[in-house]
Amino acid sequence: MLKRIKIQNKIYRGFLIEQIDKLDFKRILFLWLLIIIFFGLIYQYATTDQQFLFHAIEEKRVDQLEDFIYFSFVTAIAAGFSGIYPFEDFRIIAIIEAVFGLLLLALLTSKLVSIKQDAILSELYEFSFSEKISKLRSELLLFRQHINRLLTKGEENVLKKGDINEIESQVTAFEHALTEAFMLINRSRDNQFIKKIDQINSEIIFNSILHSFEKLYEVMIVFDNHKVEWKSESTKKHIIKCISLNEDIFTKAEKILLKETLMSLNIRKEKIIVNIKNKIVE
Repeated sequence: MLKRIKIQNKIYRGFLIEQIDKLDFKRILFLWLLIIIFFGLIYQYATTDQQFLFHAIEEKRVDQLEDFIYFSFVTAIAAGFSGIYPFEDFRIIAIIEAVFGLLLLALLTSKLVSIKQDAILSELYEFSFSEKISKLRSELLLFRQHINRLLTKGEENVLKKGDINEIESQVTAFEHALTEAFMLINRSRDNQFIKKIDQINSEIIFNSILHSFEKLYEVMIVFDNHKVEWKSESTKKHIIKCISLNEDIFTKAEKILLKETLMSLNIRKEKIIVNIKNKIVE
């Protein structure tokens, strides 16, 4: 029985915390001001000969609405310098208001701090996310530069054994870049706390990936034309993995890119992937 009560208390506590977290700054501020006005009206309309607010400076009972609201405000923030004193049951009401007021004031302050923290974290995360996109684009660009260097050497017929082996390391680097691209694009688009890649950067990355595949195909042609043995089992395995990752990436494209853009990219993709697969099996 005791265990059941503890479980229920934990559920209720969790529900309460969840509901409080849903309240934004404006709603809490509105609720706090509403309570101040509400208690001010109680002081005004519940005034009797026995319970009332007394103005010590003017030495008379409070009878103006603005004075009731003023007393309610300084009570809610526990300022204690109103010069107005409650009598009889108003003292109990003032204590209740002070408790509610301080709780809401604390909640309001925590929300202000939370907003500031969220802004700072958002800026840091924005910077970090932009860095990831820049790093990915740099990796793809670096891959193409290395492939271009191999292309130039192949066309000039000055390839060395180390250059031939380098194609495998470059394809491995390309595979790593595609894995990073998939992780960026595959982020949950239903979670409001996870930043999603925007359409412009997505299109740039998709074009960069296809351009990289096109460069890879070019180097395959040059190597084959110069009878260069590059088709090791390991290299082919990494290329097939790159093709698989590319397919996974493009399955997510329809949720990000415009239909016309996606159609154009898919045409390029199908053409270059077919050519690369044919080169592998030749």
